[in-house]
Amino acid sequence: MSYRNKWVKTCNTIFPEGEQLKLGFKDSKNLLLFEGIQECNPYKVMRAVKEGANVNYISPRSGLGMLHIAIIRGDPKIVYYLLKFKADPNLKDKAGLDPLTHSVICNNLEICQHLINAGADVLATDPYMRTALMRAALQGNPYITCLLLEKGAEVNARDYMKKTPLMYGAMGGNRDTILVLLHFGANSRLKSSEGYTASIYAELFESFEACYIISNYSKLKKAEDFDAVLRVYKNPVIAAPYSTL
Repeated sequence: MSYRNKWVKTCNTIFPEGEQLKLGFKDSKNLLLFEGIQECNPYKVMRAVKEGANVNYISPRSGLGMLHIAIIRGDPKIVYYLLKFKADPNLKDKAGLDPLTHSVICNNLEICQHLINAGADVLATDPYMRTALMRAALQGNPYITCLLLEKGAEVNARDYMKKTPLMYGAMGGNRDTILVLLHFGANSRLKSSEGYTASIYAELFESFEACYIISNYSKLKKAEDFDAVLRVYKNPVIAAPYSTL
């Protein structure tokens, strides 16, 4: 099971079927908004907002806000409208995760784009000092990795274990993600608090191609057309803004 699927499965346990679904939403307006998000119904979302629902409400039961729930639900259109209705793109859930981190975990490039356009902080960290870029690198998503770096993410950021995005990329083992990180200046010589470099993490996780690329990047970039690879990820096709409801 992928990292993303494990996360969604975990989050879905927060919202079991039946009456349990409604716990934490005693206010009828917020409940209406929650139902609109769950049903991916923008008209119900708009109705709830017009009736006074709080788009930044955090459920005491799940610890998640309306925007986090919409991101986990996975409909970019609902996320887009919530942001238009002034949902806070940097509001953290009770676990300390911001919306951008949720969208990266869910591997949703379009939602990431909507959040960044609305002002999401690409430098935000979780309680363990992990950034959205680190999670994108671990998941091996070169599109999101490139987007975050182009929008100002720190390529050599360090978490509480002094791990960098490149180290997470090495653990993920995706060739193109590693190339994107190196292109943006990832330092392969940095060591974590365990004393390991990115290439060592690649070996430990049996990502042998990643290990080879990291160790020989300066030579490889002269011999291979890596620019062609990077061009693919620098200009992904993102859906146009949705019409006004």
